[in-house]
Amino acid sequence: MSDYGWILPEDVVYQALEDGLDLVNAAVEDGTIAELVARIYHNLRAQEQADIVTWWSTKDVKLIHGWPVLEHQELPAVAVLIDPEENTQQYLGDGMFQVVLSTGEHAIINGERWSANIAVAIHAENVDLLRWIYQWAKYVLSSRRAVLAATFRHRQQLSGRDLRPQKIGDSGRFVFIRALNFVCEFDQFDVARTPAPEVTDVTGVTNVTGA
Repeated sequence: MSDYGWILPEDVVYQALEDGLDLVNAAVEDGTIAELVARIYHNLRAQEQADIVTWWSTKDVKLIHGWPVLEHQELPAVAVLIDPEENTQQYLGDGMFQVVLSTGEHAIINGERWSANIAVAIHAENVDLLRWIYQWAKYVLSSRRAVLAATFRHRQQLSGRDLRPQKIGDSGRFVFIRALNFVCEFDQFDVARTPAPEVTDVTGVTNVTGA
């Protein structure tokens, strides 16, 4: 695998949320779920915190890519979506910098800057569950800023809003939706190998080592 290459930003957010589910499951297993709930939902009444502890201890959240098919989807669900993304600096094909890869090869790194709004849309048939899961997702992405900065080094910003409830088919049931928007800015890199015996970038730095 190359030291540099293009990435799917929504997968980075998805993995962070998976790690957040692992955190909850580990707390359930080792008996510290009440302490974790007290951190995430600090201002809620003791009885509601107890209800959250009970719910997290017995239920799973389904994490998916794309909008759920509500007639068939298991709820509650957390959907990870691109909404939208755009190219903010278009310099692919122009050498950004030169490196020596971990393989010893010399290479020119081409790249471009992108901005993406990754929507984490929580779907639930119960408003309390909607609020609880949204708060958990907000905590997970906020508490992992340092880890996410390895990919989203230029910008990370969170915002959120409620969306209009949707009717589920002809069942008469409704699903409530709240979206957590994660705006991020990142570089997409491409490797252009060069036979040059020695690599010096435009600033005069020689033999820059790949990450």
